[in-house]
Amino acid sequence: MLALSPQPARALVSTVTIAKPIAQGSFTDGAGDQVSALTSNTQEIFAVGTVEGANADWLQADPLGGSDGFIAAMKYSGNIDWSLRLGTARDDIATAVTVGTQGDIWVAGVSAPSSELTELTVWQISAAGLLLNAFHTTAPGIIYPHSIIETAGNFLIQGMDFSVSMKKSGAFGAFKSLTYVAQAQPNRYIGSKYSWNIYSGLGPVGGVPTFKPKRATTLYYKYLNATKSVKAAYQLPELPILLRYQKDIGLILVSESDGGFAFYLLK
Repeated sequence: MLALSPQPARALVSTVTIAKPIAQGSFTDGAGDQVSALTSNTQEIFAVGTVEGANADWLQADPLGGSDGFIAAMKYSGNIDWSLRLGTARDDIATAVTVGTQGDIWVAGVSAPSSELTELTVWQISAAGLLLNAFHTTAPGIIYPHSIIETAGNFLIQGMDFSVSMKKSGAFGAFKSLTYVAQAQPNRYIGSKYSWNIYSGLGPVGGVPTFKPKRATTLYYKYLNATKSVKAAYQLPELPILLRYQKDIGLILVSESDGGFAFYLLK
């Protein structure tokens, strides 16, 4: 991550706050549980991943197969609004997610019709948590979707070595070869009134004089656009595995913690 830091004018932050999670727990009691993707809208956070265990804190539906995809909707207060298992009696994983322009949530994953994950699956879920559709197509080999985006009224699903389009009706195009290049994590997020910078290093950071770590550390700090004065600065107890910015709400981060996962909202 690049060490980028505007030099705030005027106000200084006297302390760096160690962020506390808005929610901490586990989805199931399985050792292989993963949170693979994160998205949000102005009302909720949507976490997507794969679970291998029975019911626990945040996922109360009975198991469908050996492994299941899942989606959980969390309010910005940290309360789970709803959650779903996604899949069949076979092994299924969920790895990518986007919120469509009409408000539905679209999750991409893979199912195993035999012993290998070769069936691309896209689940359409309403904002209220109702499973509306599950669309399937056979891939030319084992695949792992990294992203799903809406473009020109359709969806584009991409993985490490493939891309494929899908209409909202569930009709898939042909698989195309692709060398997937992951987008670099931005270190600045611009809001209407306030913006956020992410700095990794030993400092110094203008506007945060107390940031003097003994080893390279990541600092998340919020500043006023008009004056560049810093208004808040945070560190996380653990490195995040996922990060998303919801404009004019804040930074959403997920980290692994003892017994599960921790969700943070920096605002």
